Amino acid sequence: MSTGRVITQSELAITIPGARMTDAVFAEVSSQWLKRFYPRFRKELSRAGVSRWNDRFNCRQFTGFYVDLAQSSHSSACWDHLLPARPLALGEVWYQRDKDCGRHAVVVALTERGRIFVEPQTGQELHLSQKELASIYLAVF
Repeated sequence: MSTGRVITQSELAITIPGARMTDAVFAEVSSQWLKRFYPRFRKELSRAGVSRWNDRFNCRQFTGFYVDLAQSSHSSACWDHLLPARPLALGEVWYQRDKDCGRHAVVVALTERGRIFVEPQTGQELHLSQKELASIYLAVF
């Protein structure tokens, strides 16, 4: 799940300006693990009875569920380890999509490859435009 590298609040703040952080240090996320995690996420969604987006389970709920499941997986896998960074450097980001497509929430991870955005509804990596990056109005880690 983690690369073993610790990311401080100040490092995270440089990568995601204005991010709200609940911890002092974070574990850098393995980009390969993100790809392997997605099938488990879909399985847990299915067990919860969620098969697709709707007004009751929208991008906010997909993103929150993804982050919470990933964090709990990390926590249980590292329960007995005394690591300096407890949570993964994985959070939720809200931004304004290009072409007036409305607001959207996605997952953001700080990995050995840098900052990665993941669309939790598909598992695909997203590449936000400069305009979309500038429109980020909330990021929570």
